[in-house]
Amino acid sequence: MELTEIITQSITAINFHGLIFLLGSFTVASLSDLRRMAAQQDFAEVWAVYAGLMFFYDLYLSMTGAMPATVLAAKWLIILAFAVTATNQKIHFNISLMDIAAITALISTLTPAYIIATLILLLITGELLNPILKPFGQAGAYPYLPVVLTTTILVLLIHTTGIIQINPPITPQ
Repeated sequence: MELTEIITQSITAINFHGLIFLLGSFTVASLSDLRRMAAQQDFAEVWAVYAGLMFFYDLYLSMTGAMPATVLAAKWLIILAFAVTATNQKIHFNISLMDIAAITALISTLTPAYIIATLILLLITGELLNPILKPFGQAGAYPYLPVVLTTTILVLLIHTTGIIQINPPITPQ
């Protein structure tokens, strides 16, 4: 398996529709986060189930030969590394578990190259929106779900406009 095969994987129609679903849930959760600096726990549960379903979908694609096993391994190792790093007390990203659940759901929908690009985009978007979101925060913290929402919109725009050209999507056989 070459590195180019991992990088050139594209978002499937199912993944694209998953992003649209997440966009809706992130919108509602972001409004709650802006108003109360907390989204309902139900959102985190839905996002955890969603990420689990995406794992099983990827596993199915890998078992049927529609996704190389190395792509499956690379994708979920990146996701696991993010989740462990984000929740580690020594390397904490200063985001809540709710935010980590949202990001995990988002990146579980994407391919390895999109995951890395999305994590970088999250950092940049967070820095750009920080001054706008600070007044909504408390005790130095600020609502982060609007950053996840904005990044999701940007990922959808990048994918739909074709700004980043990637090979045709993987389709189940």
